[in-house]
Amino acid sequence: MARRVGRCLERYPKLADAFIEGRLRSWHLAAIDTIIPARYRGDDLTAAIQVLSDIQGELISVACEGHTERAYRRFCARIRDRLDPDGTPP
Repeated sequence: MARRVGRCLERYPKLADAFIEGRLRSWHLAAIDTIIPARYRGDDLTAAIQVLSDIQGELISVACEGHTERAYRRFCARIRDRLDPDGTPP
């Protein structure tokens, strides 16, 4: 989980600030890190990182609503499904 948290802190400054301020927990960041499919590379990865950069405020807002870890993970999974509608290739 430390790797996932570190990756989010490096990539997304607003998420890092919210974490430092105590508005996000490490499990929020770990859930957010699962949004981008691990198979993404190059331009796909860059584009996905930009999408998450653009929605950092929403990710923080939903986290601050007090959802359970399970509910927040489902929220992140729905974002991943929109980012990658075709899913993992067979």
